[in-house]
Amino acid sequence: MKKILFAIAIVFVAAQAFGASLVWDPNTETDLAGYRVYYSTDNFATANFLAETTDTCYPLDESQDGYYFALTAFDFAGNESARSAVVRYVIPEPPDTTPPFAPANPRINLDADCPADVTLDGTTNVYDVLAYNKLWLSDWKNPKCNAWLKK
Repeated sequence: MKKILFAIAIVFVAAQAFGASLVWDPNTETDLAGYRVYYSTDNFATANFLAETTDTCYPLDESQDGYYFALTAFDFAGNESARSAVVRYVIPEPPDTTPPFAPANPRINLDADCPADVTLDGTTNVYDVLAYNKLWLSDWKNPKCNAWLKK
């Protein structure tokens, strides 16, 4: 008996650690007996009974990834409601935390055309404009540079 209780506790802890649940708004009828949870792997072309509960949630685990779920309510007389809307449980991909590779082989090439950098606030850096126009920073008498600076 101890081994069975231990196994149930482990499954419960694993399901709780995962943290996903099917949840719904409560039915407020006074003769509500509970809810029935159904699942499907084919968007309810076929439905499979999963569980009955009086709670407004049902814990899910990783093995149900890709399943479709729907609910019904039932009363004490045994009457069952129409099926709820169908929801699909898909475990999201974990976020990408791997940084890209660093650019390879950086070098200076004075003859290359490269567009001016624009900073995040939309302004252009003077050094970038001068480099783009292949001007040296010390060449302030250049007509291209003076025309740009007077604007």
